[in-house]
Amino acid sequence: MIRACADIARAFARPSDYREPFTVQGKEMKLRTIGTNQSVLEFKDGQTILFSYETPVAVYTPGKGYERTELFISRTTNKHVDKWIGREPARTVSQEAIALHLNDRLGSHVAPESDDDGHDA
Repeated sequence: MIRACADIARAFARPSDYREPFTVQGKEMKLRTIGTNQSVLEFKDGQTILFSYETPVAVYTPGKGYERTELFISRTTNKHVDKWIGREPARTVSQEAIALHLNDRLGSHVAPESDDDGHDA
């Protein structure tokens, strides 16, 4: 598994009262459980990504507002997004756009290539 994804997966596996910031690829963030099967990943600059189950489904960016996925995942996920956003205006964007927020923050989710000696390039 790719290092950044593995670090986030370990954070999700911690008890729900986990509140200490952690660092992935030099980016400090905090993972908070906000409800059953709902978590937010908060970055130091205020950008926050909502996860329903294990899927990123909405993003809040200071100065830009909320974005929510156009992808229908489930009624429960839609309820999670609606509750999190509340009455704030939100742009509907592709699921890829939501995922790109993670890539932008954590770098590409592509495993590093190895050189001829089997070492990471």
